[in-house]
Amino acid sequence: MSNQLSIEKDSFRIQPVEAPVPPMAMAEPLAALEQSVLAELNPPSSISSDQSSALKVCQVGRNNFSVIVEQKIVHSLRTNAASTPFNPLLVRSIKSFNEFNSSKERDPASIAKAPIAKPKKFSQSIEEAFLALQEAASTTVNFFYHRRVVSPPKAGMEPSKPASSPIDQAPVISDAVELIEAPVSKEFVKQLEHLHLLNQVSGSQLDVNEMHRLNAFCTQLYHSKQEKDDAESNQPLRLMGKLLFLADGHLPELAKMIDSTHLDESIERINHFFQVKFEEMFERVGLYEESHQKAGIQDSRQVRATFLPVELAKSLVTEAGLLNSHLISHVKEKLLHIHRTLLPYETDILHVLNNLEHSSVLQEMLESIQKPISPSAPSNVLIRTLLHLDPTHIVKDVDAKRTALTGLLSHLRQGNVGSCFSTFLAIHLLANNPIQALQDFKSLLENSSLTRTIQGKKVEFPFLMRVSKETITKRLTLNPQGCIISSNGANGYIWEAPGIQSACQSLGIKTIKESMLTALSHVITEASSPPLIKISVKKLLKLTIQEAHLQGLTQAKDDAIMLEKAILAFESEAHNPLQRIWENSLAGMAETQSSGSLIPAVIESLTKTLQEKTISFNDQGSQEWDHFLTLVRRCLIDRMQLQYDPYLERTQVAADSHSTSGGFVLYDHNHAINSSNWKRIDQGVDFQSFAQSLIEDAVRLYKSENPAQNKQTLIENGIKKLSTYIHTAPFLLSALSAYHQCLGISSSHHNALNSSEHTPWVDLSGNNPIEVLNTYFERKESAILFSILPSNCHQFLRQLIDYGKELIAKKTLNDPLIHPNQTRPINVVGNHALSILFGNPGLHNACTSIDTYRWIQEHVILPGRKVSAANISSQSRKKLIQYAMTHYIPGLNEKSFNSNLLIVPAKQTIKKFRHDLINVILETIPSLTYKKKQLEKEIDTYLCQEGLSGEERERLRGSALHFADTNWGDSVHDTHFCFLINPGTGKLEMWQIQDNDTHLLPLNQDQWVMNQSWQFV
Repeated sequence: MSNQLSIEKDSFRIQPVEAPVPPMAMAEPLAALEQSVLAELNPPSSISSDQSSALKVCQVGRNNFSVIVEQKIVHSLRTNAASTPFNPLLVRSIKSFNEFNSSKERDPASIAKAPIAKPKKFSQSIEEAFLALQEAASTTVNFFYHRRVVSPPKAGMEPSKPASSPIDQAPVISDAVELIEAPVSKEFVKQLEHLHLLNQVSGSQLDVNEMHRLNAFCTQLYHSKQEKDDAESNQPLRLMGKLLFLADGHLPELAKMIDSTHLDESIERINHFFQVKFEEMFERVGLYEESHQKAGIQDSRQVRATFLPVELAKSLVTEAGLLNSHLISHVKEKLLHIHRTLLPYETDILHVLNNLEHSSVLQEMLESIQKPISPSAPSNVLIRTLLHLDPTHIVKDVDAKRTALTGLLSHLRQGNVGSCFSTFLAIHLLANNPIQALQDFKSLLENSSLTRTIQGKKVEFPFLMRVSKETITKRLTLNPQGCIISSNGANGYIWEAPGIQSACQSLGIKTIKESMLTALSHVITEASSPPLIKISVKKLLKLTIQEAHLQGLTQAKDDAIMLEKAILAFESEAHNPLQRIWENSLAGMAETQSSGSLIPAVIESLTKTLQEKTISFNDQGSQEWDHFLTLVRRCLIDRMQLQYDPYLERTQVAADSHSTSGGFVLYDHNHAINSSNWKRIDQGVDFQSFAQSLIEDAVRLYKSENPAQNKQTLIENGIKKLSTYIHTAPFLLSALSAYHQCLGISSSHHNALNSSEHTPWVDLSGNNPIEVLNTYFERKESAILFSILPSNCHQFLRQLIDYGKELIAKKTLNDPLIHPNQTRPINVVGNHALSILFGNPGLHNACTSIDTYRWIQEHVILPGRKVSAANISSQSRKKLIQYAMTHYIPGLNEKSFNSNLLIVPAKQTIKKFRHDLINVILETIPSLTYKKKQLEKEIDTYLCQEGLSGEERERLRGSALHFADTNWGDSVHDTHFCFLINPGTGKLEMWQIQDNDTHLLPLNQDQWVMNQSWQFV
């Protein structure tokens, strides 16, 4: 027995029929049915066609289940004015047909006169309208529901104004003919709504009849697959993922493939079309990588790791601004079928896709992201740059969502910037708390800042629109025709390089070739034959911008701002800029008014210097001067902003032996909201001007507080002297001395204003990761959980494994949605902040072993010592001798060196030969004795990377226990710390190694191990 809708005057009735009605039987006459329903309802002309067509119900189910549309809904449609938005229809499910038949029929006229009870809750979506009202989850509901819905206004909005929607804040008017069938129908209906919404945002490429036909196909597809009792039973949703992927840009082509009378053939056509378009996405990534490889300017593999998440985000978030969650399984299958070990960035993509697939919270948060609150907000530039959009493109909600998703999917590395104190937190959040990371991305994209509550006050942490300058300073060799010349010959034309194209596109420069050729014509070097041009990428972009201005090809007037945008676009080819500005905002959390070290030092340096000068003024007014300096201090605190700048270059490598750039720079925001309007203070003269401006502000405050003329005169007499003093060198030297004293830095070289790395305006330093954590999580207590203070590597490794066992016992490492590396952040006090890799196979096996000491012996110590104690091969011996002669022995000393080598036995262990070789080098060149440690490090590096035989090298790599992710990377590989037996010394040491077991590099054991505090945070 099935039910069929029949139309009688002023009512809907569901009547039983003997034969079941196939879904297709009701789909075709649906348009005619609509006209019949509307004719019977006889809607007044005052009601718009949108409202009039709000209701079409067709029951085609297999079960004895009924649906009724109550007359008060009809009455509501009739009485609402056309201009007034109304709530979506409240459709009530009636569990039995008998209940409906026994219900008393009511006259529409009497209903119109009776007061209408306001529903307790209006439905916001189709699943809310039907499924949420079902009393029994096991009940099967099958029907088409076609409605045109205008979203209700949000609370606080004027009733006459249309409510906001996911599409550019316009009212949602959606046409849908959907099928619902419990228990999986809620998700299926959601995907059907998504499909209809895509048709709307594409400009309704398919008419109503075509959409009805597509609905009928989906309905038949759902039923046919649900009836199968095998692995295909879950395929309707997977197929819907394919349909949505194709509909998002190829809707007309998709509609032509649909034929409900030949379901299997239609599915086959859809699968083939999907495979073609799906592979095209990955082919685009491959072609982009190849174009970068041809240019030879930026690391093409790193570009691929950055570009793939962008393409995936564009496919996973459709133009409707919704996540195509059932496409995720197809992407995962593509990645898992790579016939090699997954690279770190691919592992990250899979990790995020797993979370996105299983977390409704993550999906809802992604879909809630909106475009920046202002068209002039800095995040607009970021979004356009990352998605390769035209600079005139008006950013939409969907752009912001896609940008946020790229931030989750991309692999974050610190680079050569000393930002470990913020990067380690960002890496940890991406791996272990993607919901929190996405919340940060939402805030950065919508508001251009992160916000935290500090001592009851909301504090914003904006960002500098800068990423590290890793390749922008690279020098190129070009011929006058613009062809890139490398050691391998010509690499194509400079304007064909994708990074250069992106930089010029971000500025709106269309004639890239003409502008660059003209710019290059001014810098040709005639000394070489043929004439060649040697120029950095940054200089080339700068000249191109100047030439574009002369030709009137750009609108902006500030070359410096345009160059910043070009650099951002160029570097963003190989680094996700959203992740980098996130790092930048997090870094700012190290310095607040209530914490940090640099802000108090800046305040102290200025106020103390001014105070020392005012003491020489009139003693009788000392109290007034103290009050005045308090006002200066207040103005300084009110206007200053310390920002971390990755562009700042250091004169020497940082304490981590890796970082070469990054530091804090002082800004005067002067109450400007947009950071592009802040004044940068990176020179002594700028600091003097800033101090003068603060004095002027303080004078205005003082006068407003002290209208008495005698007090004003007292201060004014000294202000001129103070202003004169500010613009002198002694003022800067005194401020620098006070700054160093506050930070505990030796300040013996007072004349080193231009050479000091620590000044009140620029400080080339890192910062305290504990302060970042406390500010980020809005807490006052210490973030330190557990500390290791080792005296040697054996002790360190045992304590590390024992701590891992504690975490496993507490079941804190078993969440399947946590990153496979199962990282835990750790702070090496004064050196570096990084993450412990408890999920790395070696360390995980150690932490699950019964006997820690025995495991270390069997898997690390004994295999490593076996390599060290092996006899060195003749080939390895020759390699090491040749390396020593090339790098340490001048030609005049070769004879003496060879003579000294004669005493070295031919047959030796690797350990003994390395020891004797170093002694021969020092005996030959005694002046190298003072840098013996450096010599030993270089010999050990060559021994492990090149000197050992292939078999011994593989054995050594296999014994290395990876235990920490350093935040650093080399191209597409991560740099780890490991424990291994140094084959040259036979001792357990801490080394640096890539995730693929290559590039072994010994570390300074005194710096990283001996009595060094490792704090789990």
